[in-house]
Amino acid sequence: MNRGVYLARIDRQQCDPSTGTTSQSGATVAYEDWIVRSLRRNSLDPQRVELWVPLLQPQRGGGFQTLFATLDLRSAASETQPYGAFELDFAGTVPFGDPRQPIHCGRIATKPIVGGRTGFTFFELRGDLSALPTPGEGHHLIQAHVDLALDRTSGVARVSRQERRNDLQLGDTAC
Repeated sequence: MNRGVYLARIDRQQCDPSTGTTSQSGATVAYEDWIVRSLRRNSLDPQRVELWVPLLQPQRGGGFQTLFATLDLRSAASETQPYGAFELDFAGTVPFGDPRQPIHCGRIATKPIVGGRTGFTFFELRGDLSALPTPGEGHHLIQAHVDLALDRTSGVARVSRQERRNDLQLGDTAC
């Protein structure tokens, strides 16, 4: 298991085919450099992985960002826990910004098994829904709760989205 801080060379094509690059033999691969810190104090603590990812392509909204993420992995996927047990917190900032002042942030986490059911929760917050965005911009909160049978043959997902935009023609469009 990796320990300490290291530079990971990531071929995004392996994870996201929509990037437009290819990693098939004979083709050029454009690696991304991610800074990773991985540690586990003892066998009772979760594996903690911290990532610093400079996003070199413009993101939605037109700007470049740095993504900070912390993953606490408590257990791997298994028959009784099909998604394992983890919490992943993330924050996107201006390039190399402070993750305590994010442009957007969120969390995805597995739910504990209760009554033969499992699942996960997700949320992402961009901006401040109580504040009027600058003209042409918007803020949103997305939340999802997924509840599944352990055999994954049935389940339900609840998704909500709150949005507030400052439309150039319509003004404040909170919904």
